[in-house]
Amino acid sequence: ELLEESGIEEGQDPYGVLLMMLGHRCAKGRAPPLAPDDFCLEEKSFTSKKADLETVSGVYREGFESQMKVATDLCYPRLNWGDAEVAMVAAVIGGGHVPMLSSLSLDNNMIGDAGVISLAAAIGGGSVPHLAIWELDQNQIGDE
Repeated sequence: ELLEESGIEEGQDPYGVLLMMLGHRCAKGRAPPLAPDDFCLEEKSFTSKKADLETVSGVYREGFESQMKVATDLCYPRLNWGDAEVAMVAAVIGGGHVPMLSSLSLDNNMIGDAGVISLAAAIGGGSVPHLAIWELDQNQIGDE
């Protein structure tokens, strides 16, 4: 009965299909990682702007850096990201925030030539020496 309601065909792994469907729904609206220097809080409201702004910025920087410096995989498929979002990922990569990165997945997005150029520049800068896999399948990339 569950197989009929979910559209899962006989022979398919129902858990895998349902997990993929859930992941797709949860991913909608996901923002790219934002380097601490680009994390803008000036427009936010705080009880004590000066004290809270410094505290929140510091907490973000510490959390971002502690996670990204050990990240080996960045996986952002099927998010409908375009060149602007990929430029933000490129800033994180080019800024040296992910030195252990070995795999980057950006497939099934809306990335065009400008996005690939920004990624190539960031990757070519030498900040990700372990990068062996970068997936860009099913995007809007031209042939040239």
